[in-house]
Amino acid sequence: MPSSSTLLSSRLTRLMTAVILVVSISVVEGFYHLLSENRLAQENAASAQSLSTLRTKIESQANSAIYLVQGLVAFFRAYPDINIDQVEPILKNVYQDGKNVRSLAVAPDLIIRMVYPRVGNESILGLDFRDLTLQWPYVKKAIDLKDTVLDGPVNLVQGGKGLINRVPIFRENGQLWGMVSVVLDIESLLKAADIDQYTSLFNLHLYNPSKPGGGDIFGSANDIAANASEAIRLPLYLHNEGWILEGVPIDNHIMPWWMLALRAVGWLMSLLLALMYFILMREHRRNRILANFDELTGLPNRRAFYRQVEFLLRRLIPSKSALSKTQAAHAVMPKSEAYFGVVYLDLNGFKAINDTYGHEAGDEVLVTIAQRLSTLSSRHERFFRLGGDEFVGVLRFDGTMSDEAMTLACERIGAAVKAPIDLTSGTQVALSTAMGYTLIQVSDDIDQLLSRADQQMYQHKQQAVSDGHL
Repeated sequence: MPSSSTLLSSRLTRLMTAVILVVSISVVEGFYHLLSENRLAQENAASAQSLSTLRTKIESQANSAIYLVQGLVAFFRAYPDINIDQVEPILKNVYQDGKNVRSLAVAPDLIIRMVYPRVGNESILGLDFRDLTLQWPYVKKAIDLKDTVLDGPVNLVQGGKGLINRVPIFRENGQLWGMVSVVLDIESLLKAADIDQYTSLFNLHLYNPSKPGGGDIFGSANDIAANASEAIRLPLYLHNEGWILEGVPIDNHIMPWWMLALRAVGWLMSLLLALMYFILMREHRRNRILANFDELTGLPNRRAFYRQVEFLLRRLIPSKSALSKTQAAHAVMPKSEAYFGVVYLDLNGFKAINDTYGHEAGDEVLVTIAQRLSTLSSRHERFFRLGGDEFVGVLRFDGTMSDEAMTLACERIGAAVKAPIDLTSGTQVALSTAMGYTLIQVSDDIDQLLSRADQQMYQHKQQAVSDGHL
């Protein structure tokens, strides 16, 4: 049967297989992680660039309305005393040329006197900006800055929501003349900025943070909240107001099929590598077992016997090169060494069992004998099958070896072999064994040991024939 070193080798093989599998998979996962991180970085950069393009479009659409009214502002500055009713054709032209413009209002002394188109906006005529609590801060901001201010989103007096570009007009002497307001349609402005092309790529939220309640212009905070940590945030600077454009890429973490396939191939290669190692080591271990153990009985074979004795000879006997022939012949082994002897066994009557009951019965007898010898094996005794019905034992002794110790060992072995054997066919057989033993000598090599034991075994067998025991 396999030795403890063989079992240890089996455990190490399984351990190394697991290590190879873990290391291989770790390499695959590390490589996959690097690819994922690189792809994610590229996609984030592309997403940021895409969102930046949308920002530019929104800013462009919001600014375009201001350029339209610059001429109107210059006209009122040049003709501050013009009859307001004469302004309607000018407002009509500006309105028709403007994009995303919902209405235009002119407010001399901050009171709305003219609006175009009038239809649907009649309710704002005569309104004083100073009376509009929510709008007045932005009107005042434009006056203080003497510059355009974009107010929005605004709940309009005439209904609905819009963005209001408020442009203050000052006389030549610096006194405030009034204000021109351009109401922009939010939906039209965002559509002109092609926002619909981006809604399939991002969850979007455009808002004015300075407005009470969040000032949502497009989308809402709830559209971003679930993945707020992944949101890309870009500021928009629109006529002295700051907006925020947020976007969370949709399906940004879905890996392309080729990366998933590469990962699967890596796992498969890792499994195959570990499996190949396990199979190779198992076959190597199996070949070692077959090379050193008898296939039928499980006992160590002739090769293992030679290796065992050679090891003991190197360990227990002084180097022959240090001894002359005369010294070697008369050398006395030191008593502190562990000595050993060899017992040679040949089964008596085995051929008759083979001939009478068949080779299967013979194999069964050999297996039973091997099992009995195995039960006798210990740290100091080990048995081997040389072939056929021949066995050999290596017996080690602590202290001084003697013929008496070898004789006692042979009696134990003989008793174990002689016990009746019950075959599976129901037949009971019994056989004895011829044994010969020898003790180690300083000048011995393995062939000399085996030869002396074999000669003594042969003498034992001849004696048994002479006595009529066979």
